[in-house]
Amino acid sequence: MKVEKELLWPNPVVSSATAKLAGFSGESGVKMTGPYEYVAPSYWQTDKTDSARQCNAGGCGGAYGFNTETSMGPAVPPIESIRAMVGKDHLWPIDDTWNYHAGGGVFKDIHVFSDALNARFGQATSADDYALKAQLQTYEGVRAMYEAYSRNKYISTGVVQWMLNNAWPSMIWHLYDFYLRPGGGYFGAKKAMESLHPVYGYDDHSVWMVSSQYTDAKGLKLTTKVLNLDMSEKFSQQTAVDSAADGTNKILTLPAIERLESHVFPGFEARRC
Repeated sequence: MKVEKELLWPNPVVSSATAKLAGFSGESGVKMTGPYEYVAPSYWQTDKTDSARQCNAGGCGGAYGFNTETSMGPAVPPIESIRAMVGKDHLWPIDDTWNYHAGGGVFKDIHVFSDALNARFGQATSADDYALKAQLQTYEGVRAMYEAYSRNKYISTGVVQWMLNNAWPSMIWHLYDFYLRPGGGYFGAKKAMESLHPVYGYDDHSVWMVSSQYTDAKGLKLTTKVLNLDMSEKFSQQTAVDSAADGTNKILTLPAIERLESHVFPGFEARRC
């Protein structure tokens, strides 16, 4: 910072990637709060703590401010990559060979991710079953992260996914793996960053329309459906929508629905009338 000042460096400088104070530069205006470990999709919208300095010790990764590095944790690759990574003798059950590819330091295994997977999608019975459920869990987690930051713009100003891909075979932190195979997280990010995208509000059961276009989109028809686990339709509504350029708009709030299974996937489709 001193050298840059002496050389009259012309560009703004962020001297820290975290919320910690960096010498005479004052507040950095960004945060690096993780979690890097599995969290439920609702985390990104329901964590509303707004003091970056207070949160720097851990947690507080919700969709506000600029998060310079974060993710929802493990990204177990498709079964083809798992086979190449651990070999047939360690394919199932999960063992130390899997854990060898699960990070380092405080990240020693994927038990938090696995416990959530078994509780939310049913006990995994094989490597194939586990890998399939892992793609679904990672898809909805990464998608929720990007959707939350998009919905909350410009209270949230940016988020950097840790990370794009791995330099060696890994069970964690990527959108596509060492073998260049895209996992569930890749497709979750791709879906979330559509230029005109409906978003489910985990915090208040609302439906939003988020536009990243720089032109207005008029004459849209938004179809909202709630499906039970047996695929029975529990709610359906069509709404006429005009979406302002680079805007966010709360369209509706879902009503209370009786006899609904605990894990529900809202479905949306936006089309021009």
